[in-house]
Amino acid sequence: VDTNHEIFKGTNITSYQLVEGNINDGNSHGSHCASILTAIAPNINLINIKILDDEGNTTVSTIIKGIQLATDLGVDIINLSVGELRTDCPTDHPLCIACKEATERGVIIVCASGNSGREKLHIPASCPQTIAVGSVNIRGRVNKFSGRGNVCGYKYPDCVSYGDDILGAFPNNEMGVLSGTSQATPLVTGMIALALEGIGTKLTRDEIELF
Repeated sequence: VDTNHEIFKGTNITSYQLVEGNINDGNSHGSHCASILTAIAPNINLINIKILDDEGNTTVSTIIKGIQLATDLGVDIINLSVGELRTDCPTDHPLCIACKEATERGVIIVCASGNSGREKLHIPASCPQTIAVGSVNIRGRVNKFSGRGNVCGYKYPDCVSYGDDILGAFPNNEMGVLSGTSQATPLVTGMIALALEGIGTKLTRDEIELF
């Protein structure tokens, strides 16, 4: 996240870096997602954990370290607009194990369902402990790119939100439009943050689904 962007003025942001590169965002993905989140929930305390390098690449082990660090820092919600494609039931995948450990400590994990279309599963979004978010356009129709299908006998993703032509922050005080489940995910994360703020107590994944 480019924490110097004027859109984050007044937002409490703490940054950690788990990969090499520019801590203040090298490819706009983090800044764009974070600006969507803060637009929905402006009172959040944002923990910026850099797990993507400046080209937008990472490893499973780095994602796991990010999840563990966020959990140890006591966050309420983790937004993961990142993942890898899978073709099998992912229950025993290391990312699912990391998500299970985090959720057992009270963390809500919201993940992008991926941009590879029908019958393409994304992990950790397809882990049973996470909330998978797909993308719809302004007409409420599922975008062709939005990951969806069947995971271990149940429908995927868990919910959808707007992910088509979303305006957000780019580095160096610029703004731009991007589309993807990455953009839909912080909208849902922000709404959950507002719910936690309004209720004043933590919610479980199952309780959130009741909404």
